[in-house]
Amino acid sequence: MKLSSYLYPEYIKLDSAVSDFDQAALMLLDSVKSLIKEKNTQELLTLVKEREKQAPTVFDDGLCVPHLRLDNFDDHIIAICIPKEPFIYAEKTVKIMVMIISSKAKPSSYLNTLSGIAKLIKNQQIRQKLLDTKNADQLINIIKENDIEVEKGITVADIMSDKVIAVQEETSLKEVIDLFVKNHTSFIPVTDNHNTLLGEIRMFDILQIGLPQYTSMIGNLRFLKSFEPFEELLKKEEQLKAKDIMKKPHPLVNPDTSIIELAFEISREQRRHVAVVTKDNKLAGVVSIMDILDKVLRV
Repeated sequence: MKLSSYLYPEYIKLDSAVSDFDQAALMLLDSVKSLIKEKNTQELLTLVKEREKQAPTVFDDGLCVPHLRLDNFDDHIIAICIPKEPFIYAEKTVKIMVMIISSKAKPSSYLNTLSGIAKLIKNQQIRQKLLDTKNADQLINIIKENDIEVEKGITVADIMSDKVIAVQEETSLKEVIDLFVKNHTSFIPVTDNHNTLLGEIRMFDILQIGLPQYTSMIGNLRFLKSFEPFEELLKKEEQLKAKDIMKKPHPLVNPDTSIIELAFEISREQRRHVAVVTKDNKLAGVVSIMDILDKVLRV
């Protein structure tokens, strides 16, 4: 079903006089309370806030998407609040709140809804149209004009990061290590000037460079007390280039790869990160084992 199929005027609150997260969330929960009979509004708000403690669902473009996944609940509810004045939540400005309530048995419904709404809001023209509208029916029509599927299988595109840190073949090892430290990552793709994926560098590969070749044949290295191997590595970090240490990307997935297939590849190859490429081998993003945990198993 399309996203617009889940939108009803009575669940859309425009130009609302709310000044914080709790007020906006409570207003939306009140609007849909008749559909959820097992818990009262305050109990639902408590559940929403418990989920928010794990990771606030607010984005840089002003979108806030709190959600609930309930047991024994066979529905998918979307409620929208556009406050009269933006408010601050988790140190970010909230211009539009979208509350999603769905079944624990159908995580794809939530993920696909979140993905679709995020894409709409990311488009500056659509976002401004939604913020400017004063009529619920008009807001629904704006979304209908740019509709997306909600009831579909979860794919890599729904959970991957498309804000990718990549380097080129001539990037020095020093710059690569600096990027690892700065961005708290252990995986960096290597691309050319046209964003074609050429290789990948893992922190594991860099550690191997710092160890003498004979260490791979020895089971126990406790007798090695010297830091000398890594000292030699650091001496060469300006001379070594990404092309000298990168490996052939493997495995590769594309944005349409199913989550089941992704999980299989990560498990089989014992990988923490996988590059996502288009059909013409352009880098589209990076997906990690933590994306599966955070965005599928614990959404």
